[in-house]
Amino acid sequence: MEEPGGEDIVDYLARTRTSQEQKDWARSGEWYLDPFENRWKFYEGGSLHADHFIPVAMFPQLLRGWNSLTYENQQAIARDPVNIQALPGWLNKSKQDTLGSQWERAPAHEGSTEYRDINHEWRLESEKHELWMIDYLQRQVDKLLYLQQP
Repeated sequence: MEEPGGEDIVDYLARTRTSQEQKDWARSGEWYLDPFENRWKFYEGGSLHADHFIPVAMFPQLLRGWNSLTYENQQAIARDPVNIQALPGWLNKSKQDTLGSQWERAPAHEGSTEYRDINHEWRLESEKHELWMIDYLQRQVDKLLYLQQP
């Protein structure tokens, strides 16, 4: 079944990844966009973590119809790899459920008590990406709501 002008839901669900696959994907990377310097950086500290550009905890307030989706459809959207970026674990933990555009400071390095400001340009680029991502995720919610109709 396909929504007019939309991606076939079977294709959409097929291309989403499970949580473990997301973690494996992020950990397979060695590069991440450094939020302090706003440049790509090679990571030598072990595994990178899968961070959501738009935190899943914010979906109910940002996405119309989110609470009307089935659990399975919510999980499919939450696991969409388009909404994932790789970050070192200590930065991911610092960012938590914050939008990148609102993330102001983070530990300078793993285990540090010294904090650094997040790069202003990185935050501006995050805001642009977040606006696009919210629109993209809303379209996915709308497609799945359409397909849930009897």
